[in-house]
Amino acid sequence: MKGFVIAGTGSGVGKTSITTGIMSLLSKKYKVQGFKVGPDFIDPMYHSAATGRPCRNLDSFMMDDDTIRNVVGYASKDADLCVVEGVRGLYEGFSGDSDIGSTANIAKLLNLPVILVVDAGSLTRSAAAILNGFRSFDPEVKIAGVILNKVSGKQHSDKLDVSMNAYCSDIKVVGKIPKDRQNTLGQRHLGLHTIVDAEKSGVRSLERLVESIDTDVLMNIAESTDPNLPTQSPYKERDCGATIAVPYDDAYCFYYRENLECLEASGFKIK
Repeated sequence: MKGFVIAGTGSGVGKTSITTGIMSLLSKKYKVQGFKVGPDFIDPMYHSAATGRPCRNLDSFMMDDDTIRNVVGYASKDADLCVVEGVRGLYEGFSGDSDIGSTANIAKLLNLPVILVVDAGSLTRSAAAILNGFRSFDPEVKIAGVILNKVSGKQHSDKLDVSMNAYCSDIKVVGKIPKDRQNTLGQRHLGLHTIVDAEKSGVRSLERLVESIDTDVLMNIAESTDPNLPTQSPYKERDCGATIAVPYDDAYCFYYRENLECLEASGFKIK
């Protein structure tokens, strides 16, 4: 299995919009399995709409290492590629001195390369300083590429090229995304707007957002490692014979896919 992690330098840098757009774009050629680091209901809705496959949550605070590796291997066994969206900044976790619960922890656990999203608005050389700081913080995290977001025009883009070549030439610039207020996800209190539309109509604008992304470079990065994960079912099979009704609409849509699959494995019929 090949894949990569898309992480951010912090919250609000555009990683969900970018990740969803990339998933949707790559799904035109490949079977893409999406994952989201941490406890989250809304981002996985966008991932599922983009890929046509149920997104999975990976939480190293709630799940042990073997379970995470098994869930990823099981969900990805018939996919061409897995894409993991991080949570908050790359190194933010449950505490201030541990990477448990962080995107970095998941990247190391799965042996996947990281694509770092940097908000490059008003930055040139400082973008290179941020990137170098992130990759030196934990050498075990393999930052293989960078996506520069909120690039304001050709002059800004050219200066970023010079800075990246001068200070970070060994890290691939996967894409430079222009400032775009139209093709991004709408925000609300405590998160994004929900999406229950299984069709791609809800994420097509995000494909336009990431048109500058070099998908060939992305795939080369994805192919740079093979986590070799277990693919057997993580659930215990039982036979209870009961039926459960599960509502799903605009009001009732916060579900973890694994909980429903666990019930099905236990013999419950879900309607």
